[in-house]
Amino acid sequence: MVSRSAVLLITTLLFTSCRDEAAEAFARADLQYRALLDQAARPEDARFDAVLSELKKVPATSRHFAAAQKLLRGIEAGRRTQVRTPLALGPNGRRAPALEAQLAACARLAVIAASDGGVDQRALAGLEACRKQAEQLELRFSHPEEYGDGGEHHDE
Repeated sequence: MVSRSAVLLITTLLFTSCRDEAAEAFARADLQYRALLDQAARPEDARFDAVLSELKKVPATSRHFAAAQKLLRGIEAGRRTQVRTPLALGPNGRRAPALEAQLAACARLAVIAASDGGVDQRALAGLEACRKQAEQLELRFSHPEEYGDGGEHHDE
């Protein structure tokens, strides 16, 4: 007959040796993911491969499966999608001179449009046209491959 202490020892060993590997994999992935976000890493960064690897270890039977799949799909979608950057910066970290000039002109029109506490309708119409032109320049400079002229933008 097995003694009571032996049963207790065996039970304790069984419970301590039973680990939720799916939960551990998800926890490691989540921890790595958050660390990469803190470092402003982009989804295409190779360090995200380890996160994806951990997420793929979470089986469909795990209670963490839905969260793991959501995170996995998010990282993969981030790798597929090219996000447009607002007000394109050139390779030197500055906006293209033509875009800077356009934005300055828009700022001057905004001041004129609101001068004397009233609204000058002609300046307001000009401001809207100016804003649209600045937006077109930004698109042209940030995505030159979409335009036949290649962006025609040279930072000095």
